Amino acid sequence: MYAQISWSGYMENYNAVTTTGRNELISGRNQLRLNLLASLPDGRAYVSSDIRNNYSFSPDSVNYTLREAWVELYLPDSDLRIGRQVIVWGQADGAFIADLISPVDFSEFLTRSFDDLRTGVDAISYTRYFGSNSLQLVANPVFQPYTLPPPGSRWDVRPPVPDSLNSRIEPAGQHTITLRDMQAAVRLSLRPTAGSDLNMAVMYWRPGLPAYRKTLQITEESGFRLPELLNLKERYRPTIITTVSSVFRLAGNLNSQTEIAWYHRRDADYLPENVSFERINELLATDTQNLPIEEIIRLAGEIDFITRSLEADSANGLLRAKPLISGMTGLRYARSGWLVSAQYLGELIIDYEELLLQDEYYHSATLLMQRSFRRDTMTLRAFTRYNFNGDDFWINPEWQYDISDGISLRIGGHFFGGKLPEAGYGHVHFRNFASNSFIYGGVRAYW
Repeated sequence: MYAQISWSGYMENYNAVTTTGRNELISGRNQLRLNLLASLPDGRAYVSSDIRNNYSFSPDSVNYTLREAWVELYLPDSDLRIGRQVIVWGQADGAFIADLISPVDFSEFLTRSFDDLRTGVDAISYTRYFGSNSLQLVANPVFQPYTLPPPGSRWDVRPPVPDSLNSRIEPAGQHTITLRDMQAAVRLSLRPTAGSDLNMAVMYWRPGLPAYRKTLQITEESGFRLPELLNLKERYRPTIITTVSSVFRLAGNLNSQTEIAWYHRRDADYLPENVSFERINELLATDTQNLPIEEIIRLAGEIDFITRSLEADSANGLLRAKPLISGMTGLRYARSGWLVSAQYLGELIIDYEELLLQDEYYHSATLLMQRSFRRDTMTLRAFTRYNFNGDDFWINPEWQYDISDGISLRIGGHFFGGKLPEAGYGHVHFRNFASNSFIYGGVRAYW
């Protein structure tokens, strides 16, 4: 019996222009998505790939990405899927709490749709079904970190470092793959009633975002040790993560949503006592050309003290491993073309120390409102996230219209703002991207 093969995909032209400054073309690309699905006698095979021409970087820029490539076998009361696959375990809007398996591509940040940020993970996934319940086992032999914007790009997300001190990011590097690199996760999914889900997972996994081990390169002048360069080396440390997520129908079309993730340990940045970002920036930015020699010696002595304090803690990379709890709770309502989702998110560092640069409790809220019109051919959507600690926000309105069968037009924007963060703020702050706020438009043809 021959395999039945079907093709699908789309071609899209997308352009985004900043709303500030010179209204730069922040992203311009042509993208071709090709999907192939083959039905086999006892399973199926699937391949999904992207070909992109990013003409905003270079007219001749062409890159290929293999998103998924897997084979699935149907076994008695179970499925076995082998290969690169997208595994989604979360339901938070604009955040990844329980959804930790598939890596995320932030290289172009939000100039891609949120669904396209996920990429495939190379894994073996076995799912055993028990009626409406299931048990899923995932094994990943090779760790795949998140793809981050290149250093120096307009979307660069640097760890907290003094602005006045030169710094350099060093990749984690390659090494011979061994059994110790294996990652594994198990997830139990229960369906107690119609419209209700309860999922519990335990994983030995590496967070996709790196921590940075910090070391100083020093120069010595007249007996004083002075910082020349701060080296930031990526570190991905495996840990045990336990997650619980649930959806329960409260009434009619109103559902409650909950996600909780507990990290046995996760790295946080810190500075030694009596050292602050404000003072480092002030000292290194001081113009000593017209200062008296006594004042120059005093400043050099203070810089020497800070340098030696940082050196004394360089063995641990200025990182402290702490237990952490991340969570989300929210409500979701869908009826008559309306979709409204409100979520509250929080992170709590256990055994907190005042030396840490990250806040002990970091929290935010999201609101998603969506309305469909004209027999679902036109959609208006607005998403916003507000971070309470940093008083910063991200707003994403979008209008989408199906011009005809297989052709879709979308127009929207991403706007970032808030108050200026303090020096050494330990979290991503949307105000840092205010000059990158942009409007976008795209035309997509499906087949």
